[in-house]
Amino acid sequence: FDIENEADFDERIGQLEKAMKAAAAELSFEKAAALRDQIKQLRQLQLRLP
Repeated sequence: FDIENEADFDERIGQLEKAMKAAAAELSFEKAAALRDQIKQLRQLQLRLP
């Protein structure tokens, strides 16, 4: 997944949030936590965009 602009960040974060909720619903908490961490990293990168 290539992230080139703000919309790409929003799209990818949305996908990860959906996957995180699905993992939590399946009681796959370690997977959900890993996805949460990826979301956090993307949001931090997003803040650095000009």
